[in-house]
Amino acid sequence: MGRRDGEGKDIVAFKAQVRRAFQRIQAALNAAGANFDDVVMLNTFHVWQSPNFEGDRSAQFAAFSAVKDEFMKAPYPAWTAVGTTALIPDTGIVEIQAIAHLNK
Repeated sequence: MGRRDGEGKDIVAFKAQVRRAFQRIQAALNAAGANFDDVVMLNTFHVWQSPNFEGDRSAQFAAFSAVKDEFMKAPYPAWTAVGTTALIPDTGIVEIQAIAHLNK
């Protein structure tokens, strides 16, 4: 993938994966007549020491946060980031749960 903005290819690839996940969440929200403004809680589960990510916890969190901010604007929902030892599938690095509230 090469470098972009001084980021290593691992970070660029990780951001692309996170962006795809947020796009899928956005599609699910849209199908329910919602958007990211309706999200009231975000839970993320991170394999900080994954063999599939070369950076440290700070690098992963910064990359994840940057992509999250592409989709979510202030005021931000509550957010809990949890470290874990593994996800399904085995190559997973992060899992995202978004909880939305609709006043309908």
